[in-house]
Amino acid sequence: MPKNSDITPLPASGPQNKPASAASVAMPADSHSEGGAPTSEIELPDFNDVELNNLISGVKLYLQEHNFTEFSESNLFLMLIHALRTAINTSNDLAVQNICKILINLNEIDHAGFMSLLSKKIDIAPYTGQSFAFTLVDQFYSATITRDTPSLISLNFLFSILLQSDSLFLKQLAELQASGNSEGMFGLLLIAQALLRSSTESLHIMSSELIASLVILILKKNEELINTRLFQPIPHAAFSGQSVLTFLLNVVKCEAQHSNEFNNLLLKQLIEAIHNAPESLVNEGLVRVIKRGPDEGLNAGHIFLQALIASVQIKNNKGVADLQVLLKTLSARAGFNAMLLDNITSGKYMNQSGMSMLVQALMAAKDNEYDLTPIMDVFAQIIAEQGKEKVLSALQQRVKYSSTTYLQLLTNVAKDDSSMTRLLNLLENESSHQETLNPAVNGFFSKTKSEKEAPEEEHKEFTSTHSSSASH
Repeated sequence: MPKNSDITPLPASGPQNKPASAASVAMPADSHSEGGAPTSEIELPDFNDVELNNLISGVKLYLQEHNFTEFSESNLFLMLIHALRTAINTSNDLAVQNICKILINLNEIDHAGFMSLLSKKIDIAPYTGQSFAFTLVDQFYSATITRDTPSLISLNFLFSILLQSDSLFLKQLAELQASGNSEGMFGLLLIAQALLRSSTESLHIMSSELIASLVILILKKNEELINTRLFQPIPHAAFSGQSVLTFLLNVVKCEAQHSNEFNNLLLKQLIEAIHNAPESLVNEGLVRVIKRGPDEGLNAGHIFLQALIASVQIKNNKGVADLQVLLKTLSARAGFNAMLLDNITSGKYMNQSGMSMLVQALMAAKDNEYDLTPIMDVFAQIIAEQGKEKVLSALQQRVKYSSTTYLQLLTNVAKDDSSMTRLLNLLENESSHQETLNPAVNGFFSKTKSEKEAPEEEHKEFTSTHSSSASH
Protein backbone atom coordinates (compact mmCIF):
# COMPACT_ATOMS: atom_id res chain seq x y z
CA MET A 1 0.00 0.00 0.00
CA PRO A 2 1.43 3.45 -0.90
CA LYS A 3 2.52 5.51 2.08
CA ASN A 4 0.81 8.63 0.73
CA SER A 5 -2.39 7.29 -0.76
CA ASP A 6 -4.77 9.79 -2.32
CA ILE A 7 -8.33 9.85 -1.04
CA THR A 8 -10.66 11.07 -3.76
CA PRO A 9 -14.10 12.62 -3.28
CA LEU A 10 -17.54 11.55 -4.33
CA PRO A 11 -19.80 14.17 -5.90
CA ALA A 12 -21.29 16.42 -3.22
CA SER A 13 -24.79 15.25 -4.06
CA GLY A 14 -23.99 11.75 -2.78
CA PRO A 15 -25.19 8.46 -4.24
CA GLN A 16 -28.27 8.45 -6.42
CA ASN A 17 -31.46 6.70 -5.34
CA LYS A 18 -30.79 3.69 -7.54
CA PRO A 19 -28.63 0.58 -7.26
CA ALA A 20 -25.04 1.74 -6.94
CA SER A 21 -22.29 0.59 -9.25
CA ALA A 22 -18.59 0.61 -8.55
CA ALA A 23 -18.10 3.44 -11.00
CA SER A 24 -20.81 5.62 -9.48
CA VAL A 25 -19.46 5.24 -5.95
CA ALA A 26 -15.74 5.94 -6.45
CA MET A 27 -14.95 8.98 -8.58
CA PRO A 28 -11.52 10.46 -9.38
CA ALA A 29 -10.43 13.70 -7.72
CA ASP A 30 -8.37 16.69 -8.77
CA SER A 31 -7.23 17.67 -5.28
CA HIS A 32 -5.83 15.93 -2.26
CA SER A 33 -3.83 16.92 0.81
CA GLU A 34 -0.32 15.89 1.73
CA GLY A 35 -0.22 12.41 3.19
CA GLY A 36 -3.46 11.37 1.55
CA ALA A 37 -5.71 13.05 4.14
CA PRO A 38 -9.14 14.18 2.99
CA THR A 39 -9.16 17.93 2.31
CA SER A 40 -11.58 20.68 3.27
CA GLU A 41 -12.47 21.08 -0.43
CA ILE A 42 -14.64 17.96 -0.23
CA GLU A 43 -18.26 18.54 0.68
CA LEU A 44 -19.73 15.64 2.63
CA PRO A 45 -23.29 14.71 1.67
CA ASP A 46 -26.23 14.24 4.00
CA PHE A 47 -27.40 10.66 3.55
CA ASN A 48 -31.00 9.54 3.83
CA ASP A 49 -31.80 5.87 4.44
CA VAL A 50 -32.01 5.03 0.74
CA GLU A 51 -28.67 6.72 0.05
CA LEU A 52 -27.10 4.88 2.97
CA ASN A 53 -28.20 1.56 1.52
CA ASN A 54 -26.96 2.57 -1.94
CA LEU A 55 -23.55 3.53 -0.59
CA ILE A 56 -23.20 0.29 1.36
CA SER A 57 -24.18 -1.76 -1.69
CA GLY A 58 -21.82 0.26 -3.88
CA VAL A 59 -18.85 -0.24 -1.56
CA LYS A 60 -19.47 -3.99 -1.43
CA LEU A 61 -19.56 -4.10 -5.22
CA TYR A 62 -16.43 -1.95 -5.50
CA LEU A 63 -14.50 -4.30 -3.23
CA GLN A 64 -15.45 -7.23 -5.45
CA GLU A 65 -13.95 -5.49 -8.50
CA HIS A 66 -10.98 -3.59 -7.02
CA ASN A 67 -8.08 -4.37 -4.71
CA PHE A 68 -7.37 -2.82 -1.31
CA THR A 69 -4.85 -0.32 -2.68
CA GLU A 70 -7.41 1.06 -5.12
CA PHE A 71 -9.94 1.29 -2.31
CA SER A 72 -7.50 3.13 -0.05
CA GLU A 73 -6.72 5.63 -2.81
CA SER A 74 -10.39 6.46 -3.29
CA ASN A 75 -12.60 8.46 -0.97
CA LEU A 76 -14.72 5.45 -0.05
CA PHE A 77 -13.34 5.03 3.47
CA LEU A 78 -14.21 8.64 4.27
CA MET A 79 -17.71 8.18 2.86
CA LEU A 80 -18.15 4.96 4.81
CA ILE A 81 -17.16 6.54 8.14
CA HIS A 82 -19.39 9.55 7.40
CA ALA A 83 -22.24 7.17 6.57
CA LEU A 84 -21.65 5.42 9.91
CA ARG A 85 -22.10 8.75 11.68
CA THR A 86 -25.41 9.31 9.89
CA ALA A 87 -26.58 5.78 10.69
CA ILE A 88 -25.75 6.21 14.39
CA ASN A 89 -27.50 9.58 14.60
CA THR A 90 -30.64 8.19 12.95
CA SER A 91 -30.53 4.87 14.85
CA ASN A 92 -30.33 2.92 11.60
CA ASP A 93 -29.06 -0.24 13.27
CA LEU A 94 -29.02 -2.33 10.11
CA ALA A 95 -26.84 0.20 8.29
CA VAL A 96 -24.44 0.31 11.26
CA GLN A 97 -24.23 -3.48 11.26
CA ASN A 98 -23.54 -3.62 7.51
CA ILE A 99 -20.88 -0.89 7.68
CA CYS A 100 -19.15 -2.72 10.54
CA LYS A 101 -19.17 -5.91 8.46
CA ILE A 102 -17.44 -4.02 5.63
CA LEU A 103 -14.82 -2.66 8.04
CA ILE A 104 -14.18 -6.15 9.42
CA ASN A 105 -13.81 -7.42 5.86
CA LEU A 106 -11.31 -4.65 5.06
CA ASN A 107 -9.28 -5.63 8.11
CA GLU A 108 -9.27 -9.26 6.97
CA ILE A 109 -8.16 -8.32 3.45
CA ASP A 110 -5.20 -6.18 4.58
CA HIS A 111 -4.80 -5.65 8.33
CA ALA A 112 -1.71 -3.44 8.07
CA GLY A 113 -3.31 -1.40 5.31
CA PHE A 114 -6.51 -1.00 7.30
CA MET A 115 -4.56 0.17 10.36
CA SER A 116 -2.80 2.69 8.13
CA LEU A 117 -6.17 3.99 6.93
CA LEU A 118 -7.38 4.35 10.52
CA SER A 119 -4.31 6.41 11.42
CA LYS A 120 -4.89 9.03 8.70
CA LYS A 121 -6.02 12.50 9.74
CA ILE A 122 -9.14 14.17 8.36
CA ASP A 123 -9.24 17.84 7.36
CA ILE A 124 -12.97 18.11 6.70
CA ALA A 125 -15.69 19.36 9.04
CA PRO A 126 -17.08 17.99 11.27
CA TYR A 127 -14.02 15.73 11.69
CA THR A 128 -11.25 18.32 11.34
CA GLY A 129 -8.05 17.20 13.05
CA GLN A 130 -9.35 13.75 13.95
CA SER A 131 -7.89 10.45 12.89
CA PHE A 132 -10.25 7.91 11.37
CA ALA A 133 -9.72 5.69 14.42
CA PHE A 134 -10.79 8.50 16.77
CA THR A 135 -13.81 9.31 14.59
CA LEU A 136 -14.81 5.64 14.65
CA VAL A 137 -14.66 5.53 18.46
CA ASP A 138 -16.53 8.85 18.61
CA GLN A 139 -19.46 7.13 16.88
CA PHE A 140 -19.31 4.46 19.59
CA TYR A 141 -19.75 7.21 22.20
CA SER A 142 -22.57 8.76 20.15
CA ALA A 143 -24.44 5.44 20.29
CA THR A 144 -24.73 5.86 24.07
CA ILE A 145 -26.30 9.28 23.53
CA THR A 146 -28.91 7.83 21.17
CA ARG A 147 -29.33 4.81 23.50
CA ASP A 148 -28.65 2.55 20.55
CA THR A 149 -27.68 -0.81 22.05
CA PRO A 150 -27.70 -2.76 18.72
CA SER A 151 -25.18 -0.29 17.25
CA LEU A 152 -23.02 -0.60 20.36
CA ILE A 153 -23.03 -4.37 19.86
CA SER A 154 -21.87 -4.03 16.24
CA LEU A 155 -19.10 -1.54 17.04
CA ASN A 156 -17.99 -3.45 20.13
CA PHE A 157 -17.59 -6.58 17.99
CA LEU A 158 -15.50 -4.63 15.47
CA PHE A 159 -13.25 -3.12 18.16
CA SER A 160 -12.76 -6.49 19.86
CA ILE A 161 -11.53 -8.00 16.59
CA LEU A 162 -9.13 -5.11 16.01
CA LEU A 163 -7.76 -5.34 19.56
CA GLN A 164 -7.14 -9.07 19.32
CA SER A 165 -5.03 -8.77 16.16
CA ASP A 166 -2.04 -6.87 17.58
CA SER A 167 -1.24 -3.62 19.41
CA LEU A 168 -1.71 -1.27 16.43
CA PHE A 169 -5.33 -0.36 17.18
CA LEU A 170 -4.57 -0.25 20.90
CA LYS A 171 -1.91 2.40 20.29
CA GLN A 172 -4.34 4.39 18.16
CA LEU A 173 -6.77 4.43 21.08
CA ALA A 174 -4.06 6.15 23.14
CA GLU A 175 -3.07 8.64 20.44
CA LEU A 176 -3.74 12.29 21.30
CA GLN A 177 -5.61 14.26 18.66
CA ALA A 178 -3.32 17.10 17.61
CA SER A 179 -5.72 19.75 16.32
CA GLY A 180 -9.35 20.80 16.00
CA ASN A 181 -12.05 20.67 18.65
CA SER A 182 -10.83 17.26 19.77
CA GLU A 183 -7.24 18.37 20.39
CA GLY A 184 -5.85 16.59 23.44
CA MET A 185 -8.54 13.90 23.44
CA PHE A 186 -8.07 10.22 22.60
CA GLY A 187 -10.08 7.08 21.91
CA LEU A 188 -9.72 5.44 25.33
CA LEU A 189 -11.16 8.58 26.91
CA LEU A 190 -14.25 8.37 24.68
CA ILE A 191 -14.78 4.73 25.63
CA ALA A 192 -14.49 5.59 29.34
CA GLN A 193 -16.96 8.45 28.85
CA ALA A 194 -19.32 6.08 27.05
CA LEU A 195 -19.20 3.66 29.99
CA LEU A 196 -19.86 6.43 32.51
CA ARG A 197 -22.79 7.77 30.47
CA SER A 198 -24.23 4.27 30.21
CA SER A 199 -23.91 3.80 33.99
CA THR A 200 -25.22 7.20 35.11
CA GLU A 201 -28.16 7.31 32.71
CA SER A 202 -29.25 3.75 33.45
CA LEU A 203 -29.06 2.51 29.88
CA HIS A 204 -29.80 -1.14 29.18
CA ILE A 205 -27.53 -3.27 31.36
CA MET A 206 -26.26 -4.96 28.20
CA SER A 207 -24.86 -1.61 27.03
CA SER A 208 -22.85 -1.14 30.21
CA GLU A 209 -21.63 -4.73 30.12
CA LEU A 210 -20.51 -4.38 26.51
CA ILE A 211 -18.61 -1.16 27.08
CA ALA A 212 -17.09 -2.44 30.32
CA SER A 213 -15.90 -5.59 28.54
CA LEU A 214 -14.18 -3.38 25.98
CA VAL A 215 -12.47 -1.30 28.69
CA ILE A 216 -11.35 -4.47 30.48
CA LEU A 217 -9.99 -5.93 27.24
CA ILE A 218 -7.99 -2.74 26.65
CA LEU A 219 -6.57 -2.63 30.18
CA LYS A 220 -5.67 -6.32 30.11
CA LYS A 221 -3.28 -5.65 27.24
CA ASN A 222 -1.07 -3.82 29.77
CA GLU A 223 0.22 -1.50 27.05
CA GLU A 224 2.58 1.10 28.56
CA LEU A 225 1.01 4.02 26.68
CA ILE A 226 -2.50 2.94 27.72
CA ASN A 227 -1.39 2.74 31.37
CA THR A 228 0.07 6.21 31.05
CA ARG A 229 -3.15 7.61 29.59
CA LEU A 230 -5.08 5.99 32.45
CA PHE A 231 -3.37 8.15 35.09
CA GLN A 232 -2.19 11.25 33.24
CA PRO A 233 -4.31 14.44 33.15
CA ILE A 234 -6.37 14.82 29.99
CA PRO A 235 -4.70 17.66 28.02
CA HIS A 236 -7.99 19.28 26.99
CA ALA A 237 -9.38 22.40 28.67
CA ALA A 238 -12.79 20.82 29.26
CA PHE A 239 -11.25 18.09 31.46
CA SER A 240 -9.10 20.17 33.80
CA GLY A 241 -7.57 17.83 36.38
CA GLN A 242 -9.48 14.75 35.22
CA SER A 243 -8.06 11.50 33.88
CA VAL A 244 -9.43 8.27 32.47
CA LEU A 245 -9.01 6.91 36.01
CA THR A 246 -11.45 9.47 37.43
CA PHE A 247 -14.03 8.49 34.80
CA LEU A 248 -13.65 4.78 35.53
CA LEU A 249 -13.79 5.29 39.30
CA ASN A 250 -17.00 7.26 38.82
CA VAL A 251 -18.34 4.22 36.96
CA VAL A 252 -17.37 2.06 39.94
CA LYS A 253 -19.18 4.51 42.22
CA CYS A 254 -22.33 4.51 40.06
CA GLU A 255 -22.44 0.72 39.95
CA ALA A 256 -21.26 0.12 43.54
CA GLN A 257 -24.73 -0.55 44.94
CA HIS A 258 -25.77 -3.00 42.22
CA SER A 259 -23.20 -5.80 42.56
CA ASN A 260 -22.89 -6.04 38.78
CA GLU A 261 -20.33 -8.62 37.73
CA PHE A 262 -18.77 -6.30 35.15
CA ASN A 263 -18.12 -3.72 37.89
CA ASN A 264 -16.23 -6.30 39.93
CA LEU A 265 -14.20 -7.29 36.86
CA LEU A 266 -13.45 -3.64 36.15
CA LEU A 267 -12.28 -3.18 39.74
CA LYS A 268 -9.96 -6.17 39.47
CA GLN A 269 -8.46 -4.77 36.28
CA LEU A 270 -7.93 -1.34 37.85
CA ILE A 271 -6.14 -2.99 40.77
CA GLU A 272 -3.89 -4.79 38.28
CA ALA A 273 -3.22 -1.54 36.39
CA ILE A 274 -2.25 0.24 39.61
CA HIS A 275 0.17 -2.58 40.45
CA ASN A 276 1.73 -2.41 36.97
CA ALA A 277 2.10 1.36 36.62
CA PRO A 278 5.05 3.35 38.02
CA GLU A 279 4.40 4.52 41.58
CA SER A 280 5.03 8.18 40.76
CA LEU A 281 2.47 8.05 37.94
CA VAL A 282 -0.13 6.41 40.19
CA ASN A 283 0.45 8.87 43.04
CA GLU A 284 0.05 11.84 40.74
CA GLY A 285 -3.08 10.33 39.23
CA LEU A 286 -4.64 9.70 42.65
CA VAL A 287 -4.13 13.14 44.20
CA ARG A 288 -4.55 15.49 41.22
CA VAL A 289 -7.40 17.89 41.99
CA ILE A 290 -10.28 18.23 39.53
CA LYS A 291 -10.81 21.90 38.70
CA ARG A 292 -14.35 21.95 37.32
CA GLY A 293 -17.57 20.00 37.00
CA PRO A 294 -19.55 18.03 39.61
CA ASP A 295 -16.31 16.61 41.05
CA GLU A 296 -14.64 20.00 41.50
CA GLY A 297 -12.21 19.94 44.41
CA LEU A 298 -12.03 16.14 44.52
CA ASN A 299 -9.39 13.79 43.20
CA ALA A 300 -9.43 10.16 42.07
CA GLY A 301 -8.77 8.99 45.64
CA HIS A 302 -11.85 10.83 46.92
CA ILE A 303 -14.02 9.35 44.16
CA PHE A 304 -12.84 5.86 45.12
CA LEU A 305 -13.78 6.51 48.77
CA GLN A 306 -17.24 7.65 47.65
CA ALA A 307 -17.57 4.35 45.78
CA LEU A 308 -16.60 2.49 48.95
CA ILE A 309 -19.23 4.40 50.95
CA ALA A 310 -21.92 3.64 48.37
CA SER A 311 -20.98 -0.04 48.35
CA VAL A 312 -21.02 -0.67 52.11
CA GLN A 313 -24.39 1.04 52.45
CA ILE A 314 -25.90 -2.11 50.91
CA LYS A 315 -25.97 -5.30 52.98
CA ASN A 316 -24.38 -8.43 51.52
CA ASN A 317 -22.90 -6.50 48.60
CA LYS A 318 -20.46 -8.79 46.78
CA GLY A 319 -18.57 -5.81 45.39
CA VAL A 320 -17.34 -4.71 48.82
CA ALA A 321 -14.56 -7.31 48.87
CA ASP A 322 -12.93 -5.97 45.70
CA LEU A 323 -13.27 -2.38 46.92
CA GLN A 324 -11.52 -3.37 50.14
CA VAL A 325 -8.70 -4.90 48.10
CA LEU A 326 -8.42 -1.67 46.12
CA LEU A 327 -8.38 0.31 49.38
CA LYS A 328 -5.46 -1.78 50.59
CA THR A 329 -3.72 -1.31 47.23
CA LEU A 330 -4.14 2.46 47.33
CA SER A 331 -3.13 2.76 50.98
CA ALA A 332 0.20 1.17 50.06
CA ARG A 333 0.91 4.45 48.25
CA ALA A 334 2.17 7.15 50.61
CA GLY A 335 0.67 9.85 48.40
CA PHE A 336 -2.82 8.46 48.93
CA ASN A 337 -2.50 8.35 52.72
CA ALA A 338 -1.13 11.89 52.95
CA MET A 339 -3.92 13.18 50.70
CA LEU A 340 -6.57 11.86 53.09
CA LEU A 341 -5.56 14.45 55.68
CA ASP A 342 -5.90 17.45 53.35
CA ASN A 343 -8.99 19.63 53.31
CA ILE A 344 -11.01 19.85 50.11
CA THR A 345 -10.81 23.53 49.19
CA SER A 346 -13.51 23.99 46.52
CA GLY A 347 -16.71 22.50 45.17
CA LYS A 348 -19.67 20.94 46.96
CA TYR A 349 -17.39 18.91 49.27
CA MET A 350 -15.38 21.92 50.46
CA ASN A 351 -14.09 21.65 54.05
CA GLN A 352 -14.44 17.86 54.02
CA SER A 353 -11.49 15.51 53.55
CA GLY A 354 -10.56 12.00 52.57
CA MET A 355 -10.33 11.18 56.26
CA SER A 356 -13.95 12.20 56.82
CA MET A 357 -14.95 9.99 53.88
CA LEU A 358 -13.02 7.09 55.41
CA VAL A 359 -14.96 7.58 58.66
CA GLN A 360 -18.23 7.60 56.70
CA ALA A 361 -17.23 4.32 55.06
CA LEU A 362 -16.35 2.85 58.46
CA MET A 363 -19.69 3.88 59.97
CA ALA A 364 -21.71 2.48 57.06
CA ALA A 365 -19.68 -0.75 57.11
CA LYS A 366 -20.34 -1.14 60.83
CA ASP A 367 -24.08 -0.50 60.40
CA ASN A 368 -24.31 -3.18 57.71
CA GLU A 369 -22.14 -5.69 59.57
CA TYR A 370 -19.13 -5.82 57.25
CA ASP A 371 -15.69 -6.81 58.44
CA LEU A 372 -14.13 -3.55 59.63
CA THR A 373 -10.57 -4.86 59.62
CA PRO A 374 -9.56 -3.59 56.15
CA ILE A 375 -10.66 -0.04 56.91
CA MET A 376 -9.24 -0.16 60.44
CA ASP A 377 -5.90 -1.34 59.07
CA VAL A 378 -5.79 1.68 56.78
CA PHE A 379 -6.50 3.97 59.74
CA ALA A 380 -3.64 2.37 61.67
CA GLN A 381 -1.33 2.69 58.67
CA ILE A 382 -2.15 6.38 58.25
CA ILE A 383 -1.48 7.01 61.94
CA ALA A 384 1.87 5.23 61.66
CA GLU A 385 2.91 7.08 58.49
CA GLN A 386 1.48 10.55 58.99
CA GLY A 387 1.52 10.88 62.78
CA LYS A 388 -1.33 10.81 65.27
CA GLU A 389 -1.45 14.56 65.71
CA LYS A 390 -2.25 15.11 62.03
CA VAL A 391 -4.91 12.41 62.13
CA LEU A 392 -6.52 13.89 65.25
CA SER A 393 -6.51 17.31 63.67
CA ALA A 394 -8.18 15.99 60.50
CA LEU A 395 -10.84 14.26 62.58
CA GLN A 396 -11.84 17.61 64.09
CA GLN A 397 -13.82 18.34 60.93
CA ARG A 398 -17.52 18.51 61.62
CA VAL A 399 -20.07 16.19 60.12
CA LYS A 400 -22.04 18.11 57.50
CA TYR A 401 -25.10 19.88 58.94
CA SER A 402 -24.01 18.88 62.46
CA SER A 403 -21.97 20.16 65.38
CA THR A 404 -20.45 16.70 65.87
CA THR A 405 -16.86 16.12 64.81
CA TYR A 406 -15.73 12.92 63.16
CA LEU A 407 -13.56 12.21 66.18
CA GLN A 408 -16.63 12.41 68.43
CA LEU A 409 -18.50 10.18 66.04
CA LEU A 410 -15.76 7.56 66.11
CA THR A 411 -15.54 7.65 69.89
CA ASN A 412 -19.29 7.38 70.36
CA VAL A 413 -19.72 4.24 68.27
CA ALA A 414 -16.43 2.60 69.31
CA LYS A 415 -17.69 1.71 72.78
CA ASP A 416 -19.56 -1.27 71.31
CA ASP A 417 -16.83 -2.49 68.94
CA SER A 418 -13.50 -3.79 70.19
CA SER A 419 -11.65 -3.24 66.91
CA MET A 420 -12.64 0.42 66.86
CA THR A 421 -11.69 0.76 70.50
CA ARG A 422 -8.23 -0.47 69.49
CA LEU A 423 -7.99 2.40 67.01
CA LEU A 424 -9.11 4.97 69.56
CA ASN A 425 -6.56 3.61 72.01
CA LEU A 426 -3.85 4.41 69.47
CA LEU A 427 -5.12 7.97 69.25
CA GLU A 428 -5.63 8.25 73.00
CA ASN A 429 -2.00 7.34 73.66
CA GLU A 430 -0.97 10.33 71.63
CA SER A 431 -3.52 12.57 73.35
CA SER A 432 -1.54 12.27 76.58
CA HIS A 433 1.10 14.54 74.99
CA GLN A 434 -1.19 17.52 75.41
CA GLU A 435 1.46 20.11 74.77
CA THR A 436 1.77 18.97 71.15
CA LEU A 437 -1.93 18.73 70.33
CA ASN A 438 -4.39 21.22 68.95
CA PRO A 439 -6.28 22.69 71.95
CA ALA A 440 -9.56 21.59 70.36
CA VAL A 441 -8.39 17.97 70.63
CA ASN A 442 -7.00 18.14 74.16
CA GLY A 443 -9.26 16.77 76.85
CA PHE A 444 -11.65 14.97 74.54
CA PHE A 445 -10.63 11.53 75.70
CA SER A 446 -10.98 12.59 79.33
CA LYS A 447 -14.67 13.47 78.88
CA THR A 448 -17.16 11.56 80.96
CA LYS A 449 -19.04 8.68 79.46
CA SER A 450 -22.24 10.71 79.38
CA GLU A 451 -20.48 13.50 77.50
CA LYS A 452 -19.13 11.00 74.97
CA GLU A 453 -22.64 9.64 74.42
CA ALA A 454 -24.01 13.08 73.58
CA PRO A 455 -23.57 12.75 69.79
CA GLU A 456 -25.67 9.54 69.71
CA GLU A 457 -28.69 11.08 67.98
CA GLU A 458 -26.51 13.01 65.57
CA HIS A 459 -24.79 9.75 64.58
CA LYS A 460 -28.14 8.13 63.86
CA GLU A 461 -29.10 11.03 61.63
CA PHE A 462 -25.71 10.93 59.93
CA THR A 463 -25.80 7.23 59.10
CA SER A 464 -29.22 7.58 57.51
CA THR A 465 -28.31 10.55 55.33
CA HIS A 466 -24.61 10.42 54.53
CA SER A 467 -25.16 8.65 51.21
CA SER A 468 -26.36 11.90 49.69
CA SER A 469 -23.09 13.61 50.55
CA ALA A 470 -21.16 10.94 48.70
CA SER A 471 -22.86 11.30 45.33
CA HIS A 472 -23.05 13.99 42.70
